[in-house]
Amino acid sequence: MLPCNLIAIDIFGPLPITKNGNEYIMVEGDYYTKYVEAFAIPNYSALVVADKLLTKVICRSECPEPFHTDQGREFESILFSTMCEKLDVNKTRTTPYHPQSGGFVKRFNRTLRQLLGIFCNENQTDWDDFLPFLLMAYRNSVQKSTRCTPNLLMIRRESSCPIPLLSKMTYQIE
Repeated sequence: MLPCNLIAIDIFGPLPITKNGNEYIMVEGDYYTKYVEAFAIPNYSALVVADKLLTKVICRSECPEPFHTDQGREFESILFSTMCEKLDVNKTRTTPYHPQSGGFVKRFNRTLRQLLGIFCNENQTDWDDFLPFLLMAYRNSVQKSTRCTPNLLMIRRESSCPIPLLSKMTYQIE
């Protein structure tokens, strides 16, 4: 398996609404490298999800193949299907009532929830400010399944990360 051969996409939330009006996180992760992108979004309409995927993932790197999603209405919409068709991308789905088939991003969402709880303010209304830093720390953490960092596998190098941020990540990422 190579990087970007199977990309999982999921919606995480609802979370406390931030001062920027965000309530959800769109998570996009590569099954092979465990490299994850996450974007704060105000809602998870098909338009918002498709826009983030196009402008923040596909335009910045490449068009992954295929997308693996749950059966949320945002992923099953005509807009999302049309986008996949125009990009010539297959979309696969998790099995209903079988969350293990989307296990990679579901596991990341649990990790993200723990990290947000550590770093955010008491009311958690600033979680979207911390999101880029938490992603940086995650990408620089050795994954149990690959025995490498996501950065090393995806961008073929390690990147620097502030030590105080990593020191709060006291558990090994699975």
